[in-house]
Amino acid sequence: METTEPLVRMALHMMIRVHKFKLSKENKNKAEKHRIQVEEEYLKQTHTQRQEAAQARRDERKRMEKEKIQELDPEAQRRYEEREYKKSMRRSGPRVKQLKVKTG
Repeated sequence: METTEPLVRMALHMMIRVHKFKLSKENKNKAEKHRIQVEEEYLKQTHTQRQEAAQARRDERKRMEKEKIQELDPEAQRRYEEREYKKSMRRSGPRVKQLKVKTG
């Protein structure tokens, strides 16, 4: 306890000193710009981390799917691949606009 007392006193003293400290408008603007820059960098970093984690999950899901396919018999593998091919063709196929027809 006696080893932490000087640290607590110093922390309280620093809080009081910082509270009384005034910055010029120029320095306030500079500090605010720096805060914004640091926040943007942090957001970019977390966005990149989320993207990497999502990619890792997608890769893991694909790997598990491939393992599952390998365990199937050849006929089931062929049927599965045909279904996946049809799905991919539907996704990549041309988009057809639907026109509303008025009757009257």
